[in-house]
Amino acid sequence: MLAFDGRGWQTLRECDGKSYQVYGMLNYYDRLLLAHYPSGCVYEYDGESLTERKNWPPPMPGVVGYAREAQSLGLYRGDLYTGVWPWAELWRFDRAAGKWFLVRRLFSRPTVTDKVGHPFEAEINAYNAANNKKNVFNDWGQRATSMAAVGDSLYIGTSNKGGLLRPPEYDFIDDATLAQYGLVHRLKLPGHLSCQTRWVDGPTTFQFVVANGRMSVSQDGDELAATEVASTANAKAADEDIIWGRGLFGPLAGHLIRHSAE
Repeated sequence: MLAFDGRGWQTLRECDGKSYQVYGMLNYYDRLLLAHYPSGCVYEYDGESLTERKNWPPPMPGVVGYAREAQSLGLYRGDLYTGVWPWAELWRFDRAAGKWFLVRRLFSRPTVTDKVGHPFEAEINAYNAANNKKNVFNDWGQRATSMAAVGDSLYIGTSNKGGLLRPPEYDFIDDATLAQYGLVHRLKLPGHLSCQTRWVDGPTTFQFVVANGRMSVSQDGDELAATEVASTANAKAADEDIIWGRGLFGPLAGHLIRHSAE
């Protein structure tokens, strides 16, 4: 694993012949987070060292703790989210509480088990043995492959391992189960707003307003997006301490000419 500082490359981890895969990266406050396989955990890079955060997130109750992939990372409502293979677990990290919370599993079938590592592993192995086949035993593991915050919601995409069609002979995967692969789930909670800003060749002004049960974002006087919020959010926003240029999304890659809060 390498890092480029604008002048040259630095090796953060030498290849040791062991499986080590990174499925996603995300700036989070003063760290770069990396979604890792086979630990299923999130690593962090602070500009100097690469560190594994063990049990970050932990395995979902009822499943094994090996061959897991933290596949997707996202920011929503001020919290960090990650999707974990092979049971498509969706986890939320509450920074204030310092804890991970399981939001839900994104599939309802098959029932979770710790007897094998992946969904349908036992059935595929049994099929291979009975038919002298060599089908990959974890092809129907369940992925949470992508996350995107748009408007007031977080969208999470799902799939099987390789996007393959269900073989006709796999009668252990019924139509109801098959229909859960390839879904996009929408998580909607109050108090979030994401929008696309416009590129301006020069200074630009943003205004963020929380008032009268409404939250909005404007750029150079034009409203870009808005959503409803609880009326109590007005008072909470007034009590918050604002740290300019150093927040959830990492250091500001720009220059603040001036700023104010009212």
